[in-house]
Amino acid sequence: LPFRKLEDSKQAYKESMAALQRRLVLGPDIVVCYADIEDRANSDKEGYTRLKLAEDKVILALEERQPEKLALLFDQYLDQLLHRDGFHQEHSLWLMQLVSRSIHVIRDQGLSMQRLWNGEDRLKKLFRLHTRQEICAWFHGMLFTPIIGMLEEMADQQFVNIAGRMMEMVHDQYHQEISL
Repeated sequence: LPFRKLEDSKQAYKESMAALQRRLVLGPDIVVCYADIEDRANSDKEGYTRLKLAEDKVILALEERQPEKLALLFDQYLDQLLHRDGFHQEHSLWLMQLVSRSIHVIRDQGLSMQRLWNGEDRLKKLFRLHTRQEICAWFHGMLFTPIIGMLEEMADQQFVNIAGRMMEMVHDQYHQEISL
């Protein structure tokens, strides 16, 4: 775009650098309009933000051990991910990031990833999935359901430990005044 005022030189420089960078990527025979670049960049950023928010909701439902809500939110996440334009392996990378964040949920609770997958190399299978149904089945069967089970088992064990400690304390101090 033409700029006629000296104070617009900073914006002109920014636009020309962006157009030149795109030209280097697309080839020397391409004429790039800055408005097309700016619209695409804003659209990509908004799409990334929406996808990241959907991912956050999936992780929260996993942490809360709500399988029905998790299934619904994961379906919405896949809607956004699979309708997104990107390079060839981008979808796999996003799914891998979700796997990593899901594993962090159990690691933050002090649980072992080995207990989740028992040493099996299930991640290789993730990269060979081709359909939405295969992806859903893998995430629910290999990741979400086992993690929820581990978290529930841990929560149950904590209640047993607390009850056991309370009974032990009452037994040891039955002759004293016991407060809350």
